[in-house]
Formats: sequence, C-alpha cells, structure tokens
Amino acid sequence: MYHRVSGSAPKTEPSCCQAKIGGARCRSGAGTGASQSAVAAGKVRQAEVRQSQRRQRKAAATPTRRRTPVTATPSPQWQRWLGLAALSLLLIGLWQVPWLGWLVYPFRVFGTFVHELSHGMTAIATGGTFLRFQVSSDLSGVAQSSGGVRMLIASAGYVGSAVFGGVLLLINARGVRARWLLAAMGLILALLAVLFLRNAFGWLAAGVLSAGLLGAAWRLSERWQQWLFDLLALQLVLDGYSSLWTVWQLSGDASVATDAQSMANLTWLPAWSWAVIWALFSTIVLVFCVRASIRRA
Repeated sequence: MYHRVSGSAPKTEPSCCQAKIGGARCRSGAGTGASQSAVAAGKVRQAEVRQSQRRQRKAAATPTRRRTPVTATPSPQWQRWLGLAALSLLLIGLWQVPWLGWLVYPFRVFGTFVHELSHGMTAIATGGTFLRFQVSSDLSGVAQSSGGVRMLIASAGYVGSAVFGGVLLLINARGVRARWLLAAMGLILALLAVLFLRNAFGWLAAGVLSAGLLGAAWRLSERWQQWLFDLLALQLVLDGYSSLWTVWQLSGDASVATDAQSMANLTWLPAWSWAVIWALFSTIVLVFCVRASIRRA
C-alpha cells in the first residue's frame, strides 16, 4: 500500500491578480510621500509670502522720517517786537528831520497830554488837588495842582510817559485788543480835557485826538489798529527820553522852569542828576514791560 506523507503545503506563486494589486499598493505609497512633500513646500512658500506682505504693510504704515533743515526764523511774537524796534528807529529818525516832523506831530502832542495829566493824577493820588493844565502848540505844557507830595508830582511827568507806554504794551500782550484800548484812550482824554483843560489850543488838540482815536477804533481794520496802537505806545516811551534830553540841556539854566529844576529846588541834588535818574527809571520800566509782554504772549 502506498501511504501519503503529510507536511507543509507546497509554496505556490501569487496569482496574476494578486501581483497586480500588490504592485499598485507599492506605487500608491510612493505617490503619497511625494504629494506630502509638495504640500509642505507650498505651505512654506505661503508663509514666506504672508511674511513679505506683513513687512510691506508695516513699511507702508510707518511714516518716512525726513530731515528738515533748521532755519533761524523768529517766532511771530519776536517778529512783532523786531517790527516795533524798526518803528522806534523810524520815529527817532523823523524827529531829527525838521521838514518831516509833522508826520509825528499829533503823536507828540498826545505825549504832552500824557505828561501833564501824569502830574495831575499823581497830585490826586498823593492827597492833593489837580486844578488845571494847558498844552501849547510848541509841545510845551503846564499843570497846576495844590497839596500832595511835591517830589512825586514833579517826577511824575517824564516818568509817567514811559510808564504809561509800557503798561499799554503789557495790557495789549495780555490779550486786550487794540480796538478797545484806542477807544478807551479817546474817551478818557475827552473826559479829562473837559474837567481840567483850560486853553484854546488844548481844547482843539484834545478834540482832534479824541475823535481820531475813537474813529480809528470804529473804522480801521484790526491790522491798522494794532499798528496805530504800537505807534502811540512807543511814542509815549520815546517821547519821555526826548523830553529828558531837553531837560538835560536846560538843567544848567536855573532861570528856566523845568521839572528837573523843581526837583533841584526841593532836594540837594542838581537838576541834571534828576534827568539821569528819570532816564534810568524809564529804562527799567520799559525793559520790564517789554520782557513781561513777550512772556505773556
């Protein structure tokens, strides 16, 4: 008899179908790895593009800083004070030319009014009485008062012009418009002329000046009002120096009645020394008012 020996089954080759399926699986795995690498590379490129776009947006949003040349242009306030300095030099020049003096004559008459009224107001402030005053066509004047402190009254004329002009500049720098200051000066001048003025030329001059100030406050543009105001204020300060120079020239003649001679009669100091003292005091007041005006502005 023949016996069948049992053992492991003989190995058989895969069928054609199985071979095809296995090969497809191998090829599919290789394709999947390649596609994943492509996707990763695409993501890297997208990240780079987004980063580049962010940089562009940031650069566009940041303003470009340019170096601007530094110029020495003065501030508007300093420009105004430079203009006032030029105007002061113009006034001084006009005083030295006789045939051009008529251009500033109305302003100098106004300065004479302020000079004489300073005497009278100081008399009232020190307990005295302001009786009357006169203004002449040659720019001279006289104020009569009784009582009060005589030394202060005699000094008030020349010092008062510089003080009043400086205070006007200071008030204007604090924000009070030139229109209202011109109108106030016109009204006050008219009122004081009615109360204390006692000569024909003085009444005529006071009427013309008061009408001119009120008309300027009513009709002129703001720019011209400011120029007129500056001219008046500077004229008051500079007229004080001009009058002091006259006092200095006449201080050696005791027969001429001047404020400096009155002070010399009241004190042991000579007349010329009082002219120097008043000039120094006027300078201090002027510098203080100008510096304070610049700081306020």
